[in-house]
Amino acid sequence: MMSFVKVILICLSFTALVPRGFANDCKFVSHMSKSLDRFCCLKGGTIPKDCEKIVGVSCLYETKAGESYTCPQSTEKRGLHPRMKKRVERELEKLKANGFIVSHINEDTLQEFTLSKKDRVFQVYLPEAYPHIGPIVNRMQYTRWSPQEQLLEVIEREFPVGKSLMMVYCHPKPVLLNDPHSHFQVDLFNQYLKSRQIHPTHTVSLDMAEGGTFVGDGFDPEFVYQNRGLYEVVFLPDCGGKWYTLQNERDTHGLVELIKTVARIVKPHGHLMLGKIIDEASLDTIVALLNKDEHFKAQVLRNFYWHDERHTEPYIEVEIKK
Repeated sequence: MMSFVKVILICLSFTALVPRGFANDCKFVSHMSKSLDRFCCLKGGTIPKDCEKIVGVSCLYETKAGESYTCPQSTEKRGLHPRMKKRVERELEKLKANGFIVSHINEDTLQEFTLSKKDRVFQVYLPEAYPHIGPIVNRMQYTRWSPQEQLLEVIEREFPVGKSLMMVYCHPKPVLLNDPHSHFQVDLFNQYLKSRQIHPTHTVSLDMAEGGTFVGDGFDPEFVYQNRGLYEVVFLPDCGGKWYTLQNERDTHGLVELIKTVARIVKPHGHLMLGKIIDEASLDTIVALLNKDEHFKAQVLRNFYWHDERHTEPYIEVEIKK
């Protein structure tokens, strides 16, 4: 009897996660990100190919049949629970006490506001289920969140003001430079950083799937705009999505424009490292096109390896000049 009750309670808890105001054919996708405000819908037992983008994060899976349709949007705006608004008010006061300027706040919902301190600016969105679901900062869903934490702790830990930051794209695990098991190219990262005498204070990872530091679309122009000039070093060691598609279609000019977009999150005199170049014959062309832009100094690096010296991989290094 107890086991039966437990099953009922578990089912109810999952049901509670599904936002109200959705069409009847919307079902909770249990193996997708539970940290999103809304969930992509199932159609005929398959997962749609291109669900509506949600806070910079689109569906994480595609249907094998290639079907696609737009997810219905929630018609109901609930906002934060009144008790949670009190908590957010206390958190904002604590942020102000620690030197942050709070602006552009939606006084009605307290869900959206801007934080700034020195040269750092953060666009913050708090999901309706906050604090059970973590904050979204600069279009990045913070997934390693505990409801007992506060926004100040996340900002100070993941975006330490005045410190040097490094981001690794397309990796659904935390990246630790002292742990070779945290990424298969950690050795390569460390070789490169040592060669350039770069000492990042903090490293974060970004992916469309949960498991790393943040969930987000690093190729989304709005993501890039909100994170402009934030990182000292950015690695793209093993990306799919647009990165793979443009190369697979032999669209070199499109790939170069994508590189220029991503480069905006790197601070002046910082470095962008680009791996997984499918067609090595295109390396020199990509570098030449980048070097036509006065903002970049690009070159091909072939002397770094991961695991051992048999596993070398060419990278394109892009230094941001301005």
